[in-house]
Amino acid sequence: MSRKRAGKDLDASPQPANNLSVNNGNFPDPPNPPTARDVVDQLIAAWNRHDAHGMVALYAEDYTGEDTGRNRPDRGARDILRMAISNFRGFPDSHLTLVDLVAEQNRVAFVWRMTGTHKASIMNIPATDRKIELLGTSIFTIINGKIQSGLRVWDMAAMLRAIGLLPDLQDEAA
Repeated sequence: MSRKRAGKDLDASPQPANNLSVNNGNFPDPPNPPTARDVVDQLIAAWNRHDAHGMVALYAEDYTGEDTGRNRPDRGARDILRMAISNFRGFPDSHLTLVDLVAEQNRVAFVWRMTGTHKASIMNIPATDRKIELLGTSIFTIINGKIQSGLRVWDMAAMLRAIGLLPDLQDEAA
């Protein structure tokens, strides 16, 4: 027979509070790791703040990656820091916009647009003070909320055209 006081069943299991698991109510549930989309949103936000260390915090220490604009693979978060600082110096007003994103489990592919003004040397190209706009695509594997591996493919020809190192494409029909 169940004991009751003021309409409450005193023998029933206690209900967990909104933020507590059924672990005797002593500890909050561990937070869920961020989704792949969350990590991309955080990465773009850090880029747009020009927060190189905030970006690096999203990468695993043993990150490995490829970038079509670099002559060697990225190894570790330290290489990401160098890349970010170099870009922020070369394009101090750089801004990324998310164009499209597809995510499935721990893999994410996204298209981004970068704009900026070439104010300092980058890739051994002296500053031109010209504005650039280019598209890129990144594919990441994210494990436990950290970018573990990646591939960045971006339109280097668009950048080189914008800063005057490649001629404009002519319409062949003209």
